Amino acid sequence: KFEESFRWQEKQLATATNVQDVGFEVYGNMAENLRMLGKYEEALGMHDKQQASAQSALDEGRTYHSRGQVYSRMGRYKEALESHMRSLRLVGDDGIRGDVLLGTARALSGMERYEEAIKASEEGLQLACRDKQLQLLLHNQMRIDFERLGDQRSFACCLKA
Repeated sequence: KFEESFRWQEKQLATATNVQDVGFEVYGNMAENLRMLGKYEEALGMHDKQQASAQSALDEGRTYHSRGQVYSRMGRYKEALESHMRSLRLVGDDGIRGDVLLGTARALSGMERYEEAIKASEEGLQLACRDKQLQLLLHNQMRIDFERLGDQRSFACCLKA
């Protein structure tokens, strides 16, 4: 399915009259498909193209967030954290900030910086009041980090949420 979607997006780029107008979203979708296929280096290359077609700080922030997700999948948590931190500086209070904080928490957890990961998840939860799926993901990340810390009392609070 992801291969088919990738090929369709390649055709969309090839037939576009103004690649700048469609490039950002298409490159981002192509990078996501490559990530899902486990082609991480290729996904990072596609994010380079996406970054070049960004037309705003928010676009750049979205690209850094996506790049951070790829780095996390590769186990390159320091680079993932750097990408997510750049994203946080660029997205401001936009709706994706909670997702970026989840990525930040996952990168910190991968680096065994559990207290910081929990704080990032808590901050994300404050922003995710209407997004039940994001709330669930953030609570799950907190549960994992509390468990790794051996903090059963705090871990129990996540189970209630």
